[in-house]
Amino acid sequence: MTLQKIISQNSLVLLHNTLNQSEEAYTPINAELMISKEYIRLENIRFNFSITCRINISDNIDQSKTLVPSLLLQTLAENAILHGIIPAQKAGIIDLTVTKKR
Repeated sequence: MTLQKIISQNSLVLLHNTLNQSEEAYTPINAELMISKEYIRLENIRFNFSITCRINISDNIDQSKTLVPSLLLQTLAENAILHGIIPAQKAGIIDLTVTKKR
């Protein structure tokens, strides 16, 4: 499979998931994480350098019931890539930490 085809297929999956999520103001955090991971995976392919994503979620968070604004995490990951990793032109790490305030 060619790189172009891989990027195209992954882009369609990401677009489909993004459109589904953007219809709602809030979405479960597990769905947000799935979109963010897919976006980062696609950018890894596209830019041909390593972007590592480390995800840390507090144990007291029910990922299927905890809602966050739609596309919040993907937008944060995108900004980290566009404004941090790409200008550096080298591998980078994105740390996503999700905690719940009491």
